[in-house]
Amino acid sequence: KNNLSIIRNLTNKQEINKKIDKMLNMSIIVDQRCIEVLKDLPSGGLKGLLYYKIALAKNEKIEFYIDISPKIRNKLTKLNKNLIEDICIILGIYIDNSIEAAKNSNKKIVTLEIYETNKEINFVISNSYNTIIPVDKMTEKGFSTKGKNRGKGLYFVDKVIKNSKQLESENSYLNDYFIQKLIIKNDEK
Repeated sequence: KNNLSIIRNLTNKQEINKKIDKMLNMSIIVDQRCIEVLKDLPSGGLKGLLYYKIALAKNEKIEFYIDISPKIRNKLTKLNKNLIEDICIILGIYIDNSIEAAKNSNKKIVTLEIYETNKEINFVISNSYNTIIPVDKMTEKGFSTKGKNRGKGLYFVDKVIKNSKQLESENSYLNDYFIQKLIIKNDEK
């Protein structure tokens, strides 16, 4: 579904978009505020993925707040295609997990911030949660609180990050929120 949502934003052909919407089993309708916030992202897979995730959260009655620095567009445009694909895969998994945790919490909130500090691009996802999960166990293959035959997403993310010289991640708890941070390091040395 993440890949379909990425592909959906790569074409303007209504017939293809309708078919993808049917495959996703939902109509992607995003409010005007969301469209205004996402304008600071370059067109393509990342923007499509975020449209889809915001619509998914909305369908689950989760408040999804997003804040994107206007300066980030130029930085993201300069990233190579393979890195953007890795970022989309990672964010798709992180946001899916955030939505699921928020859905089972009292507050039902997910936030996404995209900004630059020290020439690094930061994607920070925060979500309300119900149960604390040990951060050091999250990336173990097969570890899941959701039942059998699960626990592959964060394990896969960990492998992608370990195989990249430009990607880092941090996970922590702060007050009533779980925070996942994806950092794209500056490769200009």
